[in-house]
Amino acid sequence: MRRVEVEVEHYFNKRFMGRKRLLPSDKMTVIGQTKDCGLRLLGEGVSNLHAVIDYHNNQWSISDLGSEQGTWVKKKPVVNLPINGPTSVRIGQHELKLYPKVIESHLFSEDSEFSDSNNKEKIKMTGSTSSFHQVIIKKNSFVVGSRLLTPNQNFIYCHGSEKHVLSAPKSKKWQSQQFGDVQVQQRIVESKVLEETQLEKVTSIWDPNLKGPLTVAVVLILLLTSLFVLSPTDPDAELEELKPQKENRYTRMIYDAKAIRKKRTESKKVRKSIANKSPNIAAPQPSNTLKVAKSDSTKTPSKVATKIKAAGLSQLIGKISKRAATNARFIKAVGVSADNKASGRSLATVGNVSSKNLAKTGQSYRVGAVKTDGKAGGSNSYKNVGGLALGNVGSASVGVVEEETDIEGGLDKDVIARVIEKNLGQIRYCYERQLSANPELYGKVLVKFTINGTGTVSAQNIGLTTLKSAMVEGCILRRVSGWKFPTPKGGTQVRVTYPFLFKSTN
Repeated sequence: MRRVEVEVEHYFNKRFMGRKRLLPSDKMTVIGQTKDCGLRLLGEGVSNLHAVIDYHNNQWSISDLGSEQGTWVKKKPVVNLPINGPTSVRIGQHELKLYPKVIESHLFSEDSEFSDSNNKEKIKMTGSTSSFHQVIIKKNSFVVGSRLLTPNQNFIYCHGSEKHVLSAPKSKKWQSQQFGDVQVQQRIVESKVLEETQLEKVTSIWDPNLKGPLTVAVVLILLLTSLFVLSPTDPDAELEELKPQKENRYTRMIYDAKAIRKKRTESKKVRKSIANKSPNIAAPQPSNTLKVAKSDSTKTPSKVATKIKAAGLSQLIGKISKRAATNARFIKAVGVSADNKASGRSLATVGNVSSKNLAKTGQSYRVGAVKTDGKAGGSNSYKNVGGLALGNVGSASVGVVEEETDIEGGLDKDVIARVIEKNLGQIRYCYERQLSANPELYGKVLVKFTINGTGTVSAQNIGLTTLKSAMVEGCILRRVSGWKFPTPKGGTQVRVTYPFLFKSTN
């Protein structure tokens, strides 16, 4: 018997990747990037379905499937190419070397005849020996069909439109007849007809796929049987042994509800007697007022500050400062920085103002001896331009709640506090700028920012705020983004949470 196989060697960038053998029975082998391809090639220049190697009419060939980069043989693109000899195919960065090989086997040669003497020497098998009429059909030396008939049965072969009746042979030697490019061979062969033993008949009933489930089922049955056999026969007898005995009073108390109630009543009486003997000792009562002990070494400052915060003291201070700010009157003089705590926020003058130059008009004050648009005295009769008058002013205070400060990273708390204290005037400026427009503005802003490995602020945001002023909060974030801190230890990031308390002190 003759067949043609193809051996494929795979190279990627001139590096050997593997070898595969293609048989005529495979019919078709697809080349591409998908998982279902017989030859999977990855990388650029390879389509999902790039090419195919197929076997048709005793001939191997390679065909391109309309790929983008094409299939190349000898630096030329090909659409369909028969494989008659060693062929090198280039696909992307891959190279496939195809080697067709003709395999000759003598399955139906004269030497394969059966003889009675050989059958006797071979393995003894149960069953009887039978004769058959064997027919082999070859085309161009390739086997294209075979038949196994009864010894006396004729073989009918149709060649084109012609019908040929071939009588059964009488011997074990091959008889050949040629019909164009087709050769028909006939002979008589003997073969053993095997008979199944009783054990084979029983085992053939069972499906091999059921071997695993049957084994599991048998194991479960054995386990259930063992549990049933080993279970106690009289469980009531064992429970009787666990019942408490009358002479054991401690065990009896566990099951005696009356004894338990009696013990509880006795304990209540003991507590009442202790309370009567010590009347000065009273049970602690809940209170809404804030109480701070004069001296208690067990209470740390952080606990006291936490109680103050819980009592809402910061909100109370803000409300008091708001009421005071409505009655305060100040004038900001030249030379005072806007970041100064004592600075005003409603009027700027160019000199010192004494009490002699202040004249009260209704609910406001008029400043004298100030030159306005070419006429002194603060008169409001010059070109409809009013005089300079005072409004309600006050000074701002910015505090830090140390107990709510949180720092994570390679910088000490004191180092960060020094930098913030140095730039605290910027925070006060943001607050005072809006306080002129809204004297009742007060509250707390929790600022979160991150210090990177170089000491600069890389991120900043508002965590929690009761101030509710987008202008002040945005100004704070812009100021914080420009702060410079020392380099953290190890160049790590530092996460800082700093609360600022804003209130008007006048």
